[in-house]
Amino acid sequence: RHRILIADAVGLGKTLEAGILVTELIRRGKGRRILVVSLKSMLTQFQKEFWNRFTIALTRLDSAGLARVRNRIPANHNPFYYYDKTIISIDTLKQDSEYRVYLEQARWDIIVIDEAHNVADKGNSSQRARLAELLATRSDTLIMLSATPHNGRARSFASLLNMLDPTAIVDPDDYSKADFDNKGLVIRRFKKDIRDQVEEVFRERQLFTHTHAASADEEAAYTALLDIPFTHGGKHAVGKRAALLRVGMQKTLFSSPAASIQSVKNRIKSLQAKEDHPDIRAEQDALKQLQATLKAITPKNYAKYQALHELLQSKTFGWSHRDTHDRLVIFSERIETLAFLK
Repeated sequence: RHRILIADAVGLGKTLEAGILVTELIRRGKGRRILVVSLKSMLTQFQKEFWNRFTIALTRLDSAGLARVRNRIPANHNPFYYYDKTIISIDTLKQDSEYRVYLEQARWDIIVIDEAHNVADKGNSSQRARLAELLATRSDTLIMLSATPHNGRARSFASLLNMLDPTAIVDPDDYSKADFDNKGLVIRRFKKDIRDQVEEVFRERQLFTHTHAASADEEAAYTALLDIPFTHGGKHAVGKRAALLRVGMQKTLFSSPAASIQSVKNRIKSLQAKEDHPDIRAEQDALKQLQATLKAITPKNYAKYQALHELLQSKTFGWSHRDTHDRLVIFSERIETLAFLK
């Protein structure tokens, strides 16, 4: 029984490692029926990797695809036997209780669970965790992939290992690495562990921090934010509750004025749904004042945006929008900020 958690760091090729294992099992006659379970956002990428590198064709199934299969087969037949090699979203499987019956009656030669940390037991008895526990019993070979298998909770990581081997960890709340280290269930490597094998592939990352003073309009918006008398449960909030609300609003302001405006609108809308109270009115007035100061921040006096603009155009940075191979990726915490930049 080939059961393993591949927990290599990001960028080391966990999908390729899974493909190598699956290919070898197919050649040994142990991989006719394959099920890959992944996040919806990763389905296409996983499909491409398996086809382009290993010529393993995975049929993608979603809710509509499963419905079509059920329309083609007799009512008492299992739709999971229609295709031998499939890839499906974990959230598609958990949506329909009817799928559970079909899963309990189906078996595969190989099951691969991508981003396995999403199916770990986090103590809230999630549908994903229950589904993964069921799938773990439906195949002799189980390959789990995750760059972040441990979230700091002993029971959560233990749930993954016990899916691979129910006897791996006796007490999920009290165990050490020695309890499972020699059982061949987990492999975890970092770049430093394989640098001697792929030295030319890894480039050293260069980090630069750029700090710029806020404009007068940005300072005014931040001051207005600090003056908001936040409420909770219809009354003025104090202590940690007020601090938490303020920090949430600060994070949107530090992302962009556009993101902050959207958060202010959402907050005002939520307050309007509550029963009228002097404290709520005071917060609404302060939020409207913040909204006015945010609207005064145009791209011309938005310091961070101007700094980014100058950086992209500088010869030192050396980025060219005319070169299609010179690609630039900008990460943001808020979707509104991405929309503003676009």
